[in-house]
Amino acid sequence: MLKNTLKPIHLLLALTLPLICYADPQADYQSGLEAYQREDLITAIEALRSAADSGHGKAQSLLGYVFDIAEENLQAQHYYQLAAEQGEAEGAYGLGTLYATGQGVTQDHEQAVKWYQRAAEAGHLMAIDALVTAYLDGGLSLSKDRRKAILLLERAVELGHSPSLQRLKSIKDESGI
Repeated sequence: MLKNTLKPIHLLLALTLPLICYADPQADYQSGLEAYQREDLITAIEALRSAADSGHGKAQSLLGYVFDIAEENLQAQHYYQLAAEQGEAEGAYGLGTLYATGQGVTQDHEQAVKWYQRAAEAGHLMAIDALVTAYLDGGLSLSKDRRKAILLLERAVELGHSPSLQRLKSIKDESGI
């Protein structure tokens, strides 16, 4: 008959195993970022995945980007989505780009605009630029709207983006504003 008791070694393992398995998402993110910067993508992916799967938004964004450039679009979409839903601007921008291009997801301009707008609201300059271009050219199924483009460029200028200042001046000169 089996006894329902733990031997001392089993008790020790039961108590310490959760401590051994505890991960520090910020440390994993930092390690993954440093590996990415050294172009050690295998180490980067391992560390970033640990942090991302623990809910670390910046790790989710960067891991999404790593998968995006590796053309692992389903993985990129997954991690971008997680980050974007947490309010990470980089994740929202990446997700918007996937929807805009149709890479890894069904192309959906409405979703692209939604995620670009969220990123732009958080001050993401590339998202602002994507929306400005869409409003000026009528891209992403948006109607041309110079006023909205100008408002977005003014936001980018407020954020200190000097190329946006030049673009804003050019648009105003063309419009006679």
